Amino acid sequence: MGHLRSARAVTAVLVALGTLTLVACGDDSSSTPTTTTVIETATQPEALIVPPGPDDSASGGGTADGSTLCGPNESPNGLDHTVVDLPANDPDGGLVVHADAGASTPKTGLLTSGTPVITTNDPARCLVIADGGVWWEVSYGTNDQRGWVNSRYLTRTGAQETAARADMCGLYREVLSYRTGPGGFAPQALTADLKAALSGPPPGVSDALDRISSPADEADLALAYEDLTGYVGPICS
Repeated sequence: MGHLRSARAVTAVLVALGTLTLVACGDDSSSTPTTTTVIETATQPEALIVPPGPDDSASGGGTADGSTLCGPNESPNGLDHTVVDLPANDPDGGLVVHADAGASTPKTGLLTSGTPVITTNDPARCLVIADGGVWWEVSYGTNDQRGWVNSRYLTRTGAQETAARADMCGLYREVLSYRTGPGGFAPQALTADLKAALSGPPPGVSDALDRISSPADEADLALAYEDLTGYVGPICS
């Protein structure tokens, strides 16, 4: 009898548990449905890493301000130059020196016509700016001041003298060509041009040129040619 009561008690407990389970799992229409919120984390885009390109300032390409390095025929190569070809009524009074390449950069100095300068031999200090102007860094003055100038107003030191001598010698040879011609005298306009090209010849040479264009006689003309060739001949030989 004891075992029977124990079995019945166990059975009652199991039935009660089953009933509770059914009630808990049943459909309760009065209950409020539970809303589940899913939080999504936005994925940040990966940064695009672009490798650096070549350094234009060292490779002959453009610079940050749009200028480019000079080509082989534009580089001054560290040679002596002279300021030339300034406009007659230049409002600045000379060639303006700037802190960098380009007329819009700060002014740091002024060079008058004939001023000697030494140009740079650093390829990075010779630039072609956006308007096509070629700018060089130069040093000048007793204190070795430095700055940038437009290279169109510079010429190799001695180049002007060479050009002037070539013009003068050309006129001299043209005058001599009349010596063996009819009459032997040269046109006055030609002798005047040669006198000007000689830039103030001695009085005897100036007088000889006047006599070559208007001689007193053949003997005087021959002496005038001798005076001229004795002075100009060694220069143009």
